[in-house]
Amino acid sequence: MNDLKNKYVIDSVFIITTLILNGCSSISHYKDVSNFERPPSVVISEVRDSDIVMMKAIGNQTSTNYIGVKPMSYDELNECAALITSKTEKEGQLSARNKELTLAKQEIDKTNNALEKERPKINLFSKKQVNDFNERNHRNIDVMKKMNANVDKYNAEIAQANNFTNKFNTFCANRPYRQSDMNLLSVQLKKTIENHSHQSDIPVIEK
Repeated sequence: MNDLKNKYVIDSVFIITTLILNGCSSISHYKDVSNFERPPSVVISEVRDSDIVMMKAIGNQTSTNYIGVKPMSYDELNECAALITSKTEKEGQLSARNKELTLAKQEIDKTNNALEKERPKINLFSKKQVNDFNERNHRNIDVMKKMNANVDKYNAEIAQANNFTNKFNTFCANRPYRQSDMNLLSVQLKKTIENHSHQSDIPVIEK
């Protein structure tokens, strides 16, 4: 009878909300275009100029009808290249971060499953077993809280990366520029512009 008075309470295993990686989901509504002013399209000629090239949009098809539209200046072309560079660098960082978070989630899931399997086997009349289990469970909860904070930060950075795309498509895409201006850019910036039209699907982690 005395043993029944010494039954200890074991904490429930805190199960983290499942994190789902959506390979095709991207935040696209975030847009901050306060620092850019797209000039109006000015009709300057009805003759096709062999020096004129149309800037492709990121992730979209572009129009080739640039006759009569004023081409962007060298400085504007340089700014557009800088936007693409920032976007590419940010996406590289997020790709690496996504791998880290995915591995961390796998470890958390492994720990949760182990604790769930162990919990029914704990002797509730053994203070040592219950305290040991609860201590490990609380440590796991702390890890999951940090994980969720990192997920929030990661998703916010995705919005920042998509902001570069939004700015580019708003102020640079489907605008003509001169190939002669393009040739004045550095080799790296020229390569950046030539390869910029691919839309990277940055995985979003949902909580």
